[in-house]
Amino acid sequence: MRHNTSLYQSEPSQDAAQDRLYLPALDGLRFFAFLAVVFNHIDPTPSLPFLYTLYSRGWVGVELFFVLSAYLIFALFRIEYLKNGRIAVVDFFIRRLLRLYPLMIAAPLLFMLMKFPDFKVDAALTELRNIALFTNNLFWFGPLPRAIPFASHLWTLSFEFQVYLFLPSAFLVYAALGHRRFFGVLAAVSIVCLAFRSWYALSGVHYAYIYFSPVLRPDSILIGIALALLASHVRGHALLAAIALVVSAMAFFALPNLNVPGPTAVALYPAAAVMCGSILWLSLNLQWARRLLSSKAFVYLGKRSYGLYVFHVSAIALTKTYVLPSLSGVLEGPAQMFFTTLLASLGFTVGMAAASYRFFEKPFLRMKDKRAIILSRPF
Repeated sequence: MRHNTSLYQSEPSQDAAQDRLYLPALDGLRFFAFLAVVFNHIDPTPSLPFLYTLYSRGWVGVELFFVLSAYLIFALFRIEYLKNGRIAVVDFFIRRLLRLYPLMIAAPLLFMLMKFPDFKVDAALTELRNIALFTNNLFWFGPLPRAIPFASHLWTLSFEFQVYLFLPSAFLVYAALGHRRFFGVLAAVSIVCLAFRSWYALSGVHYAYIYFSPVLRPDSILIGIALALLASHVRGHALLAAIALVVSAMAFFALPNLNVPGPTAVALYPAAAVMCGSILWLSLNLQWARRLLSSKAFVYLGKRSYGLYVFHVSAIALTKTYVLPSLSGVLEGPAQMFFTTLLASLGFTVGMAAASYRFFEKPFLRMKDKRAIILSRPF
């Protein structure tokens, strides 16, 4: 493939020789994305308005994960292309499979073992097949039940892998067209997807048809890609990002939630995407935010965010089954109940994720790094 010289304009010269891209602040940000999802899965009483808002809007943590993933993958593609003049597409998919697949299959099997035989085995095996084929999100609103215990949230892994199928081709389009023209392509894709989402939203279909489809709501992915390319050309602009964060957050919390059918669904996802993208940009461009997110505790937790995400639903269930009943005479009021559930669930989750990372995921991570052209983890 010929190098497009426009791809190299305004590039820092050291990037072409860079063999790794590790931004510890992104690990810390992953933990906070996970924390938002935890809030979304611990249901507080409506008598606690602030906590109930965090619960009802906690799904935005998934959007932040999507922004982070698209940002990092496109940034890695860019550095790899500058280094080698191409991207190794096959190696990219092998690395993604080595990261996702082992725990994505092992965890549902563990969850079934934990609850055996209190679920429909045939339906659970069908769901496991959909997880294994990365089609789980497509069956969320269909006739198939959610039969695997503690695994309903794993649809995001199918969603994300479907996005992975598109990202290498998107980068090759970028390499061929150059910076400015590719932003035109991103804008065109966004408009087309927005038109389809508008048609679905205005037709009054169930919100799941939009929420679980990467075609109908690619906003966070497109924002992540755009930020990865902007980061290679511009720095700073923290004030602009802060304004975007405030405006988008006001819109996000003011609009009806995603389960409310109607035209507001058209604007909700862009608001969430811009909010998450602004948080990412500020996390990388504000020194105090970088330092906070790069602290040892947040980096430790962020590195294990995949396991935290996979295990947190089962940890919440363990807390509600074993911890809360034992404290029924001690806890007073819904606030104490909520925070006890939160802290105990986080404790269980961190323990399971740490064990998974140390004893199960690390061998696959080492295999993944052997296929890496540009490393995205520290030594």
